[in-house]
Amino acid sequence: MNDPMSSERLWQSVVMMAIRDLCSSHPRMQQNRQGVERWVGTFPSADFREVCQLAGLEALQAHSALKDLCELPPKNRSEWFDA
Repeated sequence: MNDPMSSERLWQSVVMMAIRDLCSSHPRMQQNRQGVERWVGTFPSADFREVCQLAGLEALQAHSALKDLCELPPKNRSEWFDA
């Protein structure tokens, strides 16, 4: 049986992991941070919109928040999210 709520929670976890990666100031996470920064990008890509849809999030709102986070210096991001 396919539980839509379980699927949505899974994709919400994917988004939360991206936020944790963005907020990590650990040097070993630099590659992950850069990958998430590219995924967020200047405009929400089709991939970004699809992940948001699967997570039950509004893509433009999520993109705006994550883009704002990406614009902070990495050392200041941990204040936004206690990773």
